[in-house]
Amino acid sequence: MNLRDENVADEISTWMFFRALRASRLLSAETLEELERRVREEPLADVLRDLIDRGVFTQYQVDRLKAGKHHGLVIGQYHILGELGQGGCGVVYKARHALMDRVVALKVISSDLCKNKTARDLFLREVVTTTRLAHPNIATAYDADEFEGQVFFVIEFVEGPTLHAYVTDRGALPVPVACSVLLETAQALQHANENGIVHRDIKPANILLPGLVPQTNMVSGTLVLVKVVDFGLASFRQGGRGIITTIPCEEGAAIGTPAFIAPEQITDVHKADIRSDLYSLGCSLYFALAGRLPFDGMTSELTLFQHLDKEPTPLRSLQPSVPAPLAAIVHRLMAKNPAQRFQTPADLIAALNCFVLSGGLGFPEARSDGPSAPPDQWETDVSRNSRHPTRATAMVQLRPAPPSSQPLLPRPGALGGRETVAEFRRLWREWCAVVEDCVRGTPNQVTDGQYKTLYRALTAVLRDVSECSALPPEQIDRARSLIEPWVTRASLVNLEYKMLASMWRSCRATDADLWPEQAQKSANGWLMTAACVAFGLAGCVAVWLGLR
Repeated sequence: MNLRDENVADEISTWMFFRALRASRLLSAETLEELERRVREEPLADVLRDLIDRGVFTQYQVDRLKAGKHHGLVIGQYHILGELGQGGCGVVYKARHALMDRVVALKVISSDLCKNKTARDLFLREVVTTTRLAHPNIATAYDADEFEGQVFFVIEFVEGPTLHAYVTDRGALPVPVACSVLLETAQALQHANENGIVHRDIKPANILLPGLVPQTNMVSGTLVLVKVVDFGLASFRQGGRGIITTIPCEEGAAIGTPAFIAPEQITDVHKADIRSDLYSLGCSLYFALAGRLPFDGMTSELTLFQHLDKEPTPLRSLQPSVPAPLAAIVHRLMAKNPAQRFQTPADLIAALNCFVLSGGLGFPEARSDGPSAPPDQWETDVSRNSRHPTRATAMVQLRPAPPSSQPLLPRPGALGGRETVAEFRRLWREWCAVVEDCVRGTPNQVTDGQYKTLYRALTAVLRDVSECSALPPEQIDRARSLIEPWVTRASLVNLEYKMLASMWRSCRATDADLWPEQAQKSANGWLMTAACVAFGLAGCVAVWLGLR
């Protein structure tokens, strides 16, 4: 091809690109004219490369436009940025709202299924169930509509891998991280349960970990947040009137994911209740801790039979590092008989909190508090907590926090040994103050964002203190075991008061061991909270008013 032919080809490509761009409606008329003027002076490829770098276009959009495929790049008020995945019902796109400039995930049902009443009903069921839920651990529903024959559903865009992708790439999770994932997923299920919704497809692929990439080392203190997605198979009950909305199928049909489905859901999907979700959550946690599936038959049918008749390999025989009480929690979740499982996610949350604060993750007990509760007392604590499920799971209504006299942001730059210890002590005291506020009944002194910053800085400086050997290793391990499980402010705030009090006493004992020369001076700062622990929250208010 000679130079003249190449120029003609470039002109044709440019003309076809702008023809598709006009038809796509991605740009306003004014912006389009400005782009055309620029292309007259610069090669189209250079202009497009610059626009991609500036975020005006995505590579997905440019590739579609070059191929002349402009249809579907704008759906209603949403500009399609890229494709996130495909499923049996359609495609999930990454999109941006044109006016709000908010990035979302947009699920579009395929045109063929859109004509099928059953498929449309399934799609609309997910819309109805998801829009009833508003919880930090559930992807938020924003919008649903039909545009030019395309039915779509808009939900929160979650940047990060699924639990399945993370474990597949990195292997089994560390125990503290797995406990955090379990806790936050259980909080999502409790919220769904309180709204009469059973997910019926809980699995690692539907548990997202925002902000993480497969190369992230989660032991280093990276924030672990869970978002539960995909309520496409959910059932909806309201006011004890039985199933209002469920999947239209014959009695006895099994619908779900074979590797994680509950036995009763195999025999009849309509029998699935919240305990079925807990069974699936147990299978998911088993996978997260063991790095392998609990049941993995040669075929889907064999896997289903294993759920019905076979017990999984004991978790501790695969991962001896998993504490026995945590393994017992997982195996109880996976009991064949629903009556032998935890009956609600609130029960599970209470048991998990008992495990953590009884020393399951190395929590130190205050020397004045006596021995921790033995495992045979956990059931009593769980049954007591289950009477107040909202206390175990409800997210606190946040109010604007008063300005702090001391910022929670860590000081930047590399620190020496003495400076590292000073920084650790400052951040440790900030964290203990958060625990103290929870005990006093004033948890809103710190926002979620401030806690996130504090947690990341504190876990990072813990590593630095360990590396420089500036403090006794056993004391650093005790502090780490106190801090690391509570990766979100909500997980700390939602603890039962008795557990918070035990945790506060452990903080006090650890502080005295870390800095014994200042123990007496520090004791004065703990005095008011000691009154809170001694008399309970109501007594604390009375004492505070009296002293004031």
